[in-house]
Amino acid sequence: MNLLEELQKIQEEENAAIDNNPANQNQNILIEAASNIPGSALQFGKDLINPILHPIETATSLKDLGVGIYQLFTPGVQQKKK
Repeated sequence: MNLLEELQKIQEEENAAIDNNPANQNQNILIEAASNIPGSALQFGKDLINPILHPIETATSLKDLGVGIYQLFTPGVQQKKK
């Protein structure tokens, strides 16, 4: 085995040890979670604004929800499932 192969083997062993370290795994999870914050915040903002930008769709959806809840709790009113 030449020197380069030995160094690569040592590097692989060190990487395996680092990957198996629970502290590093937790740190990776935190970094990944933090990287999701901007996109999630943007989507949250869009979801909050959508009912204001589309009031007719919002009203229609709320009406449909109310009708569905009424049908669920009123005996004999449910439509047949398709």
